[in-house]
Formats: sequence, structure tokens, C-alpha cells
Amino acid sequence: KFQSTYPSLGSLSDFKIFKVSLFAQGRCYYFGVKGQDEHQAEEERSRWVLDISRAMRLVTQSLFPPYVITCEPLPSIASTQRRLMAGYLIHCDDGYVASVLYCEL
Repeated sequence: KFQSTYPSLGSLSDFKIFKVSLFAQGRCYYFGVKGQDEHQAEEERSRWVLDISRAMRLVTQSLFPPYVITCEPLPSIASTQRRLMAGYLIHCDDGYVASVLYCEL
């Protein structure tokens, strides 16, 4: 149940709510949008969710160097003969720092 100390907002039941979770920090942020009617509010919430997810995806993709996930061994490097795949991953070092690592499986 959401509560508000801002009477100018009106009833919070009129808002379409969505959540952004920051898993590494253990935090959640809730956002609400209001429209002229329920359909308009739902469309506005969908736009917010799409825009936020697009921004998060672009930031995440910007962390990776240009690469292609590799599944074939490199003829000149014997240690790659037994790998299943190789590529980059993001490792969360702590709540505020991430490292991009090259890994082989």
C-alpha cells in the first residue's frame, strides 16, 4: 500500500506504478504516472519503462569492447582447444564498482 503526505497528488490509486531495482545496492525505486484516464496512464507508464530499460541497456552495452562470442578454438593457441565459448562479462565488484572480464568456459 502506497502512502502520500502530498494532498495535491490526489489518490495514489490513480497512479500506474512501476519499480526500478538496483540489485547490487539492494534498493528499489518506485515511480508512478498519472493520465487523463486509465488507458492513457498505462501508455505513459509503458513509455517510461521502455525509455528507462533502453537507457540501461545502452549504458550496459557501452561497457563492453567490440567483440563476438567465440565458440571455436584458435588454432595457434592450444589452451583454447577445450573451451566451449569465450567472451566478456560484467562482474559486480561491490555495490558501486563493476569490472568487465574476458572469460572462457
